[in-house]
Amino acid sequence: MKAYSTLHSIPSVNHDFGRMLEPSVRKQEAQRAILWLDANGNINDCNLTAVKMLGCRPTVKTPLHVTALLPQLKEMKLTDGCHLNSHLRYVAHLGHRFDVFSLRGTRFEGELFFSDIEQPAAHAFRLIISLHNPVQRVFSVK
Repeated sequence: MKAYSTLHSIPSVNHDFGRMLEPSVRKQEAQRAILWLDANGNINDCNLTAVKMLGCRPTVKTPLHVTALLPQLKEMKLTDGCHLNSHLRYVAHLGHRFDVFSLRGTRFEGELFFSDIEQPAAHAFRLIISLHNPVQRVFSVK
């Protein structure tokens, strides 16, 4: 899996890893958006897939909250103390598909995978979104 940081111009150590994968595996990896969240749910960084498919830009001055991409999480408390909400972790573990919206108006279905990370800051989370079925949203003006 390629991992890119938008904060640094140097690719990760695994830069050439994608070239070694089978084409079908490479396609699957290209459908996984990876977001690094702080304890408040703000997106600190993301991989190249999240930039291309979701329009995620963590380098902007006002941090983007994860609910901008995953509106179903607005009704859920993300953290319980210093850990991820156990109900959210359970629902994600079951493979529930969430609606994922790009900042350009494309809707995807996606499975969520959370993991706690200690670096660069304690109580931060990595969110992997396995994206499925892109659908163009139609906006209407009334």
